[in-house]
Amino acid sequence: MDTTAPEIISAFAAPETIREETLPSSGEYLTTFKMQTDRPTFCKYSSTVKTMAEMEGLFPGYDEAPHNINIVDVIVNEQKKYIYYANCETVAGVPAKMKEITFTVNTKEPLS
Repeated sequence: MDTTAPEIISAFAAPETIREETLPSSGEYLTTFKMQTDRPTFCKYSSTVKTMAEMEGLFPGYDEAPHNINIVDVIVNEQKKYIYYANCETVAGVPAKMKEITFTVNTKEPLS
């Protein structure tokens, strides 16, 4: 069993600045978290906790099929800066080093 920790190559939100609602007058704003690791992993995220075991958000396929690239849509409903904590672990349960994913909802910023 491989006990080497995976490496998170990249972890980010796209878009990093959300400038409009998902649907007009919905009060919901959508971004997508993307995480890439150096080997197949299961990934989780949270806006409140930093430990893998306590993270409540699951990337699709968690505990089913590990992936090198993990992608999940995240919906929020306030205009502000967000900080999420994300991590991935191997099939053997060895976690990587936790990463922060930040993004901002600001509908006053002009569309580019």
